[in-house]
Amino acid sequence: MDKDKTFVFWSFQLGIIGFIRTYLIFRTADKKTYEIVEGLVTGIDGKNPLARLRRIRVSDPAGRQSELLLDKNVKVLEGKR
Repeated sequence: MDKDKTFVFWSFQLGIIGFIRTYLIFRTADKKTYEIVEGLVTGIDGKNPLARLRRIRVSDPAGRQSELLLDKNVKVLEGKR
């Protein structure tokens, strides 16, 4: 495997990309530049079994609505917090 230059090149590229993504996640956590959404799930769109994402509508106690795109494997039930 080490004689194939493309294998070494792509392994190096994937390692760099993984390092950059890890750095960005830790930087987001350190600077607290993320948003926490809490509330009641008022709607779920995109229940298509072939779709990868679902659009989730969440309403907080103040009446503000937020929309999230979540993976279809995330278990969310309408009417639950």
